[in-house]
Amino acid sequence: QAMVVVLRAVGPGGLAGMAGVPPLRTPLVRVMNADTAAMVVCVSAAVLSVAGVHLLRRRRIGPIIAAVRADENAAAALGLRPFLVKLQVFMLSAFLAALAGAMQAHVLGVVEPRMASIGTTVLLLVGTILSGRQAWGCVFGAAFIVLTPELLQRLFLLQAEPHWRVFLASQAVYGAMIIALVFALPWFERVRRSGVRRA
Repeated sequence: QAMVVVLRAVGPGGLAGMAGVPPLRTPLVRVMNADTAAMVVCVSAAVLSVAGVHLLRRRRIGPIIAAVRADENAAAALGLRPFLVKLQVFMLSAFLAALAGAMQAHVLGVVEPRMASIGTTVLLLVGTILSGRQAWGCVFGAAFIVLTPELLQRLFLLQAEPHWRVFLASQAVYGAMIIALVFALPWFERVRRSGVRRA
């Protein structure tokens, strides 16, 4: 919420935000329409980001980050610098978030303070929780928070109910699914670990 206040005060366009952001201009526009080209660029950037994080975990820095996350004091006793490690992870996260935000601005054509609302923050937090600790889990988390509400609303629209009932019903089912997944994730993690140990 503080970020929304800051953006409204000093952001480009103030309360109205910044409109007229030009679409992504890439060589792909010559062989396909602008919307398809933007989708290809965004999906490619997402795949490269996830693959980069996955490869990063395989490098030397991966176990270091895991050690700092597990116990900062023990990591410091081993000669690591938890503050610097967390700073590097924060900078990487900020870069990926900035990349996603820049692409969103070019795709939607507008940037406004309401994009950083509390609802959006909670939605991203839910996606992060559902992603788990695996690098490729973010694909599931992002797909769930984006596609599930749309699919539920389309499913309830088939019942020919008023729009407000469709919205409330889909949101109720969506919330129940999130709660069920949050409670089920620890069980899935234990099953996965037991399978790895047996192997």
